[in-house]
Amino acid sequence: MVTLTGMTCSGKSTLERRLVTEGYSRIISTTTRKPRPGEVDGKDYYFVSNTEFLEGYTNGGFVEVAHFAGNHYGATKAEFERVLALGNPVVIVVEPSGRDQIVSWGSSTGVTVIQCNVEASAEKLAQRFIDRMLREWHDKGNPNWEGATSRLTQMLGTEQEWGNADYDVRVVMNNIVDEGSAYALINALVKRANSK
Repeated sequence: MVTLTGMTCSGKSTLERRLVTEGYSRIISTTTRKPRPGEVDGKDYYFVSNTEFLEGYTNGGFVEVAHFAGNHYGATKAEFERVLALGNPVVIVVEPSGRDQIVSWGSSTGVTVIQCNVEASAEKLAQRFIDRMLREWHDKGNPNWEGATSRLTQMLGTEQEWGNADYDVRVVMNNIVDEGSAYALINALVKRANSK
């Protein structure tokens, strides 16, 4: 199993999509946030109410949980079981606290977890953040300045520290060449872990 952790707009989702197109199975997280334009329930996330999320959490139904930008995120035990049963390498995008919870779960269940930090240059992070905000503004007709400010504050604060943790591998995602190199490196690590 591969965990992808990195700052907002670092390229985690792009790398995750690449891994999925190459045969990896994706853990679909559950969240209380509202869907973005084009997102589909059960494909991008499982979108649930706060009540449903907290009920699942209280009943021990999650492997990992996190609170980010005013919303709950997590991956359920049932989702892990569903995806692992497919027999493919597995990938999930998570924050550092979620990564730590998954590593702990992996240790107790015998699942090997490869921890990957996804990085990008400051210029790319800024460009991608602005592009994302412009897309949302275009799609929604009015910008969510409060949400953008909160997200940017998170990026420049807490997320700056995420790269300081220990990871099995670090990849830089500034362009399509980096994407191919990151995929090759992660895939080599997964093959090595599976051959043990």
